[in-house]
Amino acid sequence: MGMPPFPQPVRGINISATTKNDRGDATFRAAEIEAWQVAGGLEWVLLGKSTGATRNEGDYLMSDVTEAYEKANLVISNANTAYNKTVVDFRSTIKNDMTSIAASADKVQKESVKLSAAYRASISLLNSPEMITAIENAERLAAALTAISQVQPNKIAFAVIETQTKGDKC
Repeated sequence: MGMPPFPQPVRGINISATTKNDRGDATFRAAEIEAWQVAGGLEWVLLGKSTGATRNEGDYLMSDVTEAYEKANLVISNANTAYNKTVVDFRSTIKNDMTSIAASADKVQKESVKLSAAYRASISLLNSPEMITAIENAERLAAALTAISQVQPNKIAFAVIETQTKGDKC
């Protein structure tokens, strides 16, 4: 038994009342399509019986499904490999970045400790008795320099008066 003949298209008929399928300019009668399906025409197309092969009924369809399955598995495997490589590269980059960040944080923390110690030392030096004495001396020096700068040039005259005392002879 062969494949039932496919229904012939009809032209020039009111398609809304007589058809189920419209393929552009080819219109088919609904009753003829249903009869073709009941006669097994669709199974012949799907299962590959129309090729005339001597395979079992589902072999043709299964070979296509198997081939599609293998191709899909290959695509999935390739995608999975690429994904895993991307994840490994990403983790490596993140690990390097985290190491760099940790090293930078340690360096900043050490510098902060040094800065804090230097700040405390300068505060204690500025508040020490030696600094108070140095500031007082600087204030006195500034006052003395101001006074010197305000002095006007004056003439100083010296007079030597000779007086003889009894018994001294020069």
